[in-house]
Amino acid sequence: MSRKRIFFLTAALISVAVYYSFFEFGPTDNNRKKNDLKRMFHFKEADVEEIKLVRFKDAIVLKKEVKEWKIIEPLQSQADAPDVYRYIKTFAQIVEIMVVDENTADLSLFGLDNPLLEVSLKLKGDSVPLNIQIGNDNPSNTCCYAKKKDSNKILLIGKLYKTDLNKNINYFRK
Repeated sequence: MSRKRIFFLTAALISVAVYYSFFEFGPTDNNRKKNDLKRMFHFKEADVEEIKLVRFKDAIVLKKEVKEWKIIEPLQSQADAPDVYRYIKTFAQIVEIMVVDENTADLSLFGLDNPLLEVSLKLKGDSVPLNIQIGNDNPSNTCCYAKKKDSNKILLIGKLYKTDLNKNINYFRK
């Protein structure tokens, strides 16, 4: 083998190794801190005691009893813990992309006067639950409008959050 060929193969191997390590091991701690600043909610996933999901005016309520999750409404049943924890993790990762309006008077412009989806998480020791209301998609159909229940600030969040949080009762059943 010629030296030129060995050089190019070595360069290719190093490039693949750098690419793999960057994308396999994720962002650095500095990037994680920047992303945390844009997160809508900051909480420990283990502190969640109750989840309430309202979609199409139907409510699903899940409650943690000891280390087991139970479906309380609309029926009483055991919940599949891995699916519940995946749901909580999705909620915890909601990132606001942009503030659309600081204080809007007309929520119907964004589909938030009667939200398509509302999710509340009650945490250990907190009397007020964390709550997000999700409305219509934006005109480019890449994001959706959302707001915290206690605020009139309209935010854009990724459309994937709307899809991942919009679950029916069968998703949670064991």
